[in-house]
Formats: sequence, structure tokens, C-alpha cells
Amino acid sequence: MKNPIDGGQIKRELSPEEKRIAESFKTIPFMMEIDRADLILTWRQFKSATILLLKINNIKSDLPRVKKVIKDAGMLFNEGGLVEPGGYDSPFWACFIGNNQEDFEMIPKIWLDHKSGDLNATSEMGRMSGYPPTAVDAFINWQIAIEEGNGDQAKAMYLLTKYERENLIPQDLSRFALFQLSREDWKKELETVRKWAEEIKLVDPEFYERIKRGDPMDR
Repeated sequence: MKNPIDGGQIKRELSPEEKRIAESFKTIPFMMEIDRADLILTWRQFKSATILLLKINNIKSDLPRVKKVIKDAGMLFNEGGLVEPGGYDSPFWACFIGNNQEDFEMIPKIWLDHKSGDLNATSEMGRMSGYPPTAVDAFINWQIAIEEGNGDQAKAMYLLTKYERENLIPQDLSRFALFQLSREDWKKELETVRKWAEEIKLVDPEFYERIKRGDPMDR
């Protein structure tokens, strides 16, 4: 399967139709910032599929509107279902979107398997999310170490620590790194982060500036 990491050609200006689509994304209700970034990057084909977790008040009126926005943007849409709070403060409605049929059909099951700790599914989620393969492999190795009881020691072996990330990477760039950077290849992986930042800036400059300011990007 193709890894969506490279995306398409970065345009310096959106077409009128692309600008209309970008504006339509702003009408999706109660979307967290990390999901807004994933939506943009899936539309621009830097990711092949993703999940949107929405705090929807009125399913009957809001969900069809979300579906129309996604489909008008040329993406595939699965309305998913309710996700109980778990690690979240309140329930979310999980929708699945994609830009190719194969990954779009796979992602609902892959996401559930990933949440249940299936490392093969976690690797597939990383691929669909456009994460660099080196970052995905390092994260999986860390997860294996956790299962073997060596997670705390192994994390620094495979991944950059929080301290290193804060001191080696410009803060305004690091905020666009929506994945764990590997210890061995973090400099190369930053090229993906730069491409993502450039594309988000092209599509939604105001959103780009909010991320640079440090608005929360974690779920």
C-alpha cells in the first residue's frame, strides 16, 4: 500500500474551489484542533484516512451537515458512532473519513483494534496518518518494550524525550509534529512536519497561527 507521507504537490495559492472547501471546514461543529489538522491533511492527501471526534449536540441536524462538507470536499465519509468518555471529558461522535477506498473501508476496524492494543493495527494507523515509517517503527518498538516490562527505560532508546524535543526543535515547528519523533531519524522526520505546517498555512492561515501560538493540539 502507498504511504501517504509525501502528499501532493504543494501549491502556493488555492483555487477558488479549494478556498470554498477550506472555508466549509470551519462550519463543522465542535471539532478539536488536532482533528481540524487531520481533516486538512487528509483532504490534501498527506494522510489517507483519519477519525474526527466531534462534540455534536444535535445528531439529526449536525451530522448530515458534516457529511455534506466532507463529501463536497471529495472525501469519503462514514458517520461512525458514539464514543463513550473513557479518557475524554464527555462523549464524542466518531466519524471516519478517507481519500482512498481501501484505507477508508479498513479504518473503523483498525482504529478499534489499535485502541485495544493491537500493535499491527497501531502500525497501520501510523501509515494511514502519514507518519514517517521510521517514527512508526520506533513507536512500535517502544510499545513492545512496554509489553516486556521495560517501557520506561526503552522510551529514551527509541524516541526523543520531552526535554530533547523542547531543546532540539523550534517550538513553533514542534507543535505541528502530531507523532512521536524517533531517536535515530528525527531530523529526517521533521521534513514531514515542515510539509504539514506549510500545507496547513496554505489552507487556513488563521488556524496555522493558532497552532504556532500554542493552542492545545492534544485530545
